[in-house]
Amino acid sequence: MKNVKNGITYIELLLYIALIGVLISAVIPFTLAVIQNGEKSNTQREVTNAAYVVTEKIKAQIRNGRTINSGSSNFDVDLASSSANQISIGGSAPNDPILINVTPQGIAQIKIGANAAVALNPASTHVSSLVFKNNSPTDLRSKNLSFILTMTSSYAGSSPYYTYSITVRSAAELRSN
Repeated sequence: MKNVKNGITYIELLLYIALIGVLISAVIPFTLAVIQNGEKSNTQREVTNAAYVVTEKIKAQIRNGRTINSGSSNFDVDLASSSANQISIGGSAPNDPILINVTPQGIAQIKIGANAAVALNPASTHVSSLVFKNNSPTDLRSKNLSFILTMTSSYAGSSPYYTYSITVRSAAELRSN
């Protein structure tokens, strides 16, 4: 009668462990690349969407305005450089100006009259530059404002795989009386 052993030898076990190690070492870089590409794509999408939303909200408020308050507006100045810099547009009511500014944290805000300021972009994004230009002709038949917005991703305390920045140029015309 033969002596039959069921199981694996120590050498076979070492070979299986080595094969699994080789497979894992091949899969890990691929998995990390997929995760990093996903982070890159999400960051790009988030910043692009936030820039689009901020741009559209600013254009809507410009279109709702009636006059440009040149005396209390900072044209050709980066609003993100100081929270005291702002653009002031006369709203539909005489005492309801539309104020656009950027906080020190990089949040674009719109304040209408006595209402509280409304944040336009999420905290995961940062307005790094917002510059308005008054393009109204001297005859004042039309009132036009253009602006350049630069938005970047912002990470508080975490180490990002990828950061992204986008610059958007846009313009809008105020409604006339």
